[in-house]
Amino acid sequence: MIRYNSICIHLAFIFLINFLFKLIYISMPSLWYDEIISAQDTLLNFGHIKHEAEWDKNPPFYHYVLWVWCKLFGISEIGLRSMSAFFSSVTAVLIFVFSSRISNKLNASAATIVFTFHPFLYYYAQEARCFSFLIFLTTVNLMLLYSLVKDRKMYKAFLLGGLNFLIFYTHYLAGLLLFCELIFVLILFRKRWLYLVLIYLTPIILILLRFTKKQYTVLFFSHETSKEKSNVPLAKLDNLVEGLSHLYISNLIFILFFVFIVVFLVKSLKQKQFISDIDIQFKIFIVTTPLVCIAILYLLGTVTNVFHERYLLFCIPCLFLSLFVFSENRIVFYFVVTFIVVFEITNLRFNVSKRMDYKFAATLTKEIQKKEDVYIIIQTHDVVNLFTYYYDRDIFLSKERMSKNFLAISNIYYIDQVEDLKNIHFDQNKPVVMLQTYQKVKDELSIRNYFTEKNYARFTTNQIEGIKFSYLKKKP
Repeated sequence: MIRYNSICIHLAFIFLINFLFKLIYISMPSLWYDEIISAQDTLLNFGHIKHEAEWDKNPPFYHYVLWVWCKLFGISEIGLRSMSAFFSSVTAVLIFVFSSRISNKLNASAATIVFTFHPFLYYYAQEARCFSFLIFLTTVNLMLLYSLVKDRKMYKAFLLGGLNFLIFYTHYLAGLLLFCELIFVLILFRKRWLYLVLIYLTPIILILLRFTKKQYTVLFFSHETSKEKSNVPLAKLDNLVEGLSHLYISNLIFILFFVFIVVFLVKSLKQKQFISDIDIQFKIFIVTTPLVCIAILYLLGTVTNVFHERYLLFCIPCLFLSLFVFSENRIVFYFVVTFIVVFEITNLRFNVSKRMDYKFAATLTKEIQKKEDVYIIIQTHDVVNLFTYYYDRDIFLSKERMSKNFLAISNIYYIDQVEDLKNIHFDQNKPVVMLQTYQKVKDELSIRNYFTEKNYARFTTNQIEGIKFSYLKKKP
């Protein structure tokens, strides 16, 4: 009983330290475009969330969970983002528990420390998107898979099948992990077809039941292949190198991992340990899965716009669990772990901007309005909700938040091209504040010419991150 209480206290301590650490400055950066989509979904009726997810080209399970979370904790930066911090902290506990089972307490402690201070994970533990939740699901998946191979019970295979569906229903590209798992399971259960049916027929049935026609279209037919797509361009070698440096903290640490993984694999093959030792078989699966997933996604990324390091975060649990490859020599293990943690801490950044500072832009707009009545024009429609979230929360919370007539009451208009601007009837003696994000060069030139012809003087700044902020006033 005393030992059980001690373990519980230890795990609670790991969770608490992680959670408090990941709450540091969590509400400071402005929400950005992806996060406002998450915020919008929490305002929908529960049944409509999957249709919003179709438009967002993402599966809806994370948004379902966030909808419930925000009903408990509210819609604010900390309310939205704290769910990611929470699941990241729970994952730290699971990493410790699982590492203890497949290795030892020393490896478990090291894996938990490395997980806690990982800069890339810290950033996404403070973002209202699915990635921390996805890492939690994949960690549970690995634990359940290990439990199944050690103790082959039918109900575990069924649960694993359900969990596989939830992972795929959270992020499509996490299907790469399930593909690696399929190969591993086929090798292990090649003579036990009922297990294979439960593990993979379960998610297939659930996909058929839950996926809409548009989700199938998104999944199979909607990938762009344009070199012009700026947020996720076609992959080049530089993108791969940068992705590895984020996932493995630095490219030097990736090289260390790669060398020791190769040594581990060669040794296992020479000693033929993998033939009969289930633990060795599982460890081979753990160390090879990240490498296989990275390679596949990179190759796909050279022909379609899917390669981004954040899309590989589902590999992170395997990466931390792979620390055991250094443990044969205690001195080497201590050196490598210390080296990794030092790299992590020196690369940690707090209060990092989320690429769009609409909090400051809305504040600046309000300051201008204190001195004079202005029209507010937003380009494009994609960021209207992001602006109104900070400008007037009542507008953002309204069901009519994208209605042009409703916004016009507050002198707010949104445009995508110059033709939309020509359709706005406003008093040209009043100044105009214009905020532009995602504007196309052609439309930007047309809009500039429009205001020049109307004899407006224009004062523009690009100092607000992710926003071109302009003040336009009729010349005397």
